[in-house]
Amino acid sequence: MSYRYLNNSGVTSRCLLGVSRHLHKVGEVKSVEAYDYHTIRGGVPVTNTRVKVKGTLGYAAFIGLNFGYGGEGPNGTRQLLIRLGVPNALVDVPLSRVGYKWQTPTAKNNVPIMAWTLHKEGEAWRLESTQK
Repeated sequence: MSYRYLNNSGVTSRCLLGVSRHLHKVGEVKSVEAYDYHTIRGGVPVTNTRVKVKGTLGYAAFIGLNFGYGGEGPNGTRQLLIRLGVPNALVDVPLSRVGYKWQTPTAKNNVPIMAWTLHKEGEAWRLESTQK
């Protein structure tokens, strides 16, 4: 894996532009991962979400695509998954946090970290969902 692209704008429209410009450079797509992670921004602990597309030639990661609510970020992720050929019946499953005990992230609680991966096996996609 040698190609690496990170769009950390946090803006869905900019991420989708990055998808158009860089997705083909990762080669044949093998998986799409989405995960929450903790970081410090301006001295304040925050939780962000990243969507990463891994291919045979590298990866492209996007902070600005999201999941778990009905906003612009998850709609951007939906557009990405449709573009990759993920079947419609599977597209909305990883975009939801239904079935998980989700807490609003704050510096005072131990927040469960959500993650999911769509694996491409031949022409089929398989969803693996975890709560770390």
